[in-house]
Amino acid sequence: MRLPQDLANLLAIAIRDVVWFKKNVQSFLEETGVPKAILLEADAKRREGAATIPIIHHVLDRLADLGTEGFAVEQKMLTRMYYWNDLHSVSADRRSEAVASLKALREGHDRFRGQQEYQAEVEKIAHKDRVERTTIRPVDHARLEAFRVDFDRVHRIVDRQQRGNAFQDLMNQIFDYYSE
Repeated sequence: MRLPQDLANLLAIAIRDVVWFKKNVQSFLEETGVPKAILLEADAKRREGAATIPIIHHVLDRLADLGTEGFAVEQKMLTRMYYWNDLHSVSADRRSEAVASLKALREGHDRFRGQQEYQAEVEKIAHKDRVERTTIRPVDHARLEAFRVDFDRVHRIVDRQQRGNAFQDLMNQIFDYYSE
């Protein structure tokens, strides 16, 4: 699993604007549990002159390759940045940018969580509906017999149009019975 792209973008921008210095970014990644091999790749990209945002995206892509373990690290990075309060170390000329980035990340995260909660509720309702539909009801023998009698009656109608209309009505009744 991977963070949605819009949330990953907000996270990368927030890390760039809040943590700022690339060595500090490396420390942030290490503290959040990014595996050593990925840290080495990120450091190599830093030494090549890559900007912070592409480095963070590379790290997120590599974490996504690790599956559940990688997603846990992504969540830790997101959580740590979401609750970041240490803005006194950000220089005054960059502070408003850092605050705006954190605000955007928090709003994006809150929307993401809201979407997840909504999706979970929809799935819960759908599951309940599926369970209720699979519950076996007692067979209504009298109604089934009435369907058979109606079929025999419809079968004897000579006029094709009347027979077709009667058969359609019968089928609708049968479908209603089986898909209540």
